[in-house]
Amino acid sequence: MIDGNRSTFPNNVDTFKEMSELSPALEEDVTRYRELKQKGDNRTKEENEEYKELTTKLAPYICSAEDWNLLCDSMYKLEQHYIDKNFDKFVEDMKAEIESSVQDKVDSEVEKAVNTTVKTYVESKVPFSVIISETEPSYVEGALWIKPKPTE
Repeated sequence: MIDGNRSTFPNNVDTFKEMSELSPALEEDVTRYRELKQKGDNRTKEENEEYKELTTKLAPYICSAEDWNLLCDSMYKLEQHYIDKNFDKFVEDMKAEIESSVQDKVDSEVEKAVNTTVKTYVESKVPFSVIISETEPSYVEGALWIKPKPTE
């Protein structure tokens, strides 16, 4: 029954088998595979081994019912995911989340740029350090000492 139980969506992205076109060089293997498959439970031990080897060799060219069921379950889960949610609300929520994260990034980058620019400007305009201290520090070259006003 197609009910989505084979699919891992939306928690994960499902993994699907990649299929290939059958090359003419494999036609003999395909013919033998069909013969062995038709024998079913009547295969000998050697034929069973050969059948397993051909099944492995031809796997990229064989689309099984289970492959189709996984695909259908995945589509079912995808549809249910978006039908169960108000899709417009989902889009608006995602849009708001993206805008918020972008705005936070822009704000932090602008703040960093302003701080860097202000620091560079101050350093270029004020070519000395300012020391605010109650006691006069020992001599520091290129520093301006400012003693705060006494509090009364």
